Amino acid sequence: LRVARDAPGFDLVLGGHNHTALLRGYRDPVSGAVFGESGYGLSYTTRVELDFDGTTGELKDVTAELVPLWTDETGEDPAVLKLLAGFRAEVERGMSRVLGRAAEDLPQDPGWLDSPLGNVLCDLTREAAGADIALHNTKGIRAPLRKGEVRLRDLYQSLPFENTIVTMRLYGSDLERIMADNIIHGRSFMQVSGFEVEFLPGDGPRPASLRLLRGGREINDGDDFLVATNSYLAGGGDHAAGFSAGRDVRDTMRTVRGVIEDALAAGPLKAPAGGRIRRLK
Repeated sequence: LRVARDAPGFDLVLGGHNHTALLRGYRDPVSGAVFGESGYGLSYTTRVELDFDGTTGELKDVTAELVPLWTDETGEDPAVLKLLAGFRAEVERGMSRVLGRAAEDLPQDPGWLDSPLGNVLCDLTREAAGADIALHNTKGIRAPLRKGEVRLRDLYQSLPFENTIVTMRLYGSDLERIMADNIIHGRSFMQVSGFEVEFLPGDGPRPASLRLLRGGREINDGDDFLVATNSYLAGGGDHAAGFSAGRDVRDTMRTVRGVIEDALAAGPLKAPAGGRIRRLK
């Protein structure tokens, strides 16, 4: 709504990420723009019709509706299946490539504090960037890596986003804000490396108290760190307002997925000790 109303002239606004399913679109009575959004999980797609005047070229109307993608109900188009067959075989060959081995199961979110896979990813990111500290959003890690052979498909399922590693300088006060924004109802939506977090849950969503530690010493507001994170958080992703204070921001253009792939090539992947984020009550 803000996009359509603050930048007038749009006839159609297509959105995503919010998981909203607008069955027949939505026409904003203020701007006149029509909105389409398709839910989540490829269960629908949005079909839009734009009706133009054949003589003047003027847009007369915009309509939107959701088209279900439940193939058990709609069937599949034979011509499209034939077109995709060649691509599917090529993708299957690439995704089946063995990258290395995991020495143990690496879950992504047990207990919603720090996780084995989150700790691995943050440690590897910090090392690759030569940073003091690394942070990744918990929800950006979508699946565990299982003990045994790890294929490219497994890595894409765990880290499906094309994020790159970004470095910046942040003060201790910035880190405290980031963690306070990302510990919600006693759960941590941030994974960390290079420091530890202790917190007391509050009566509301935010923690009642929060303490950041590095090497057994409490981090002070003015302490200055080189921090590595992903481009999604650096660009203002979920609960990431604290990253806007970053100084000397640099995108390394190295993919987050790539640091795991390189580590797998070097030897079996194993999680470091956990307990970096501690709920005190």
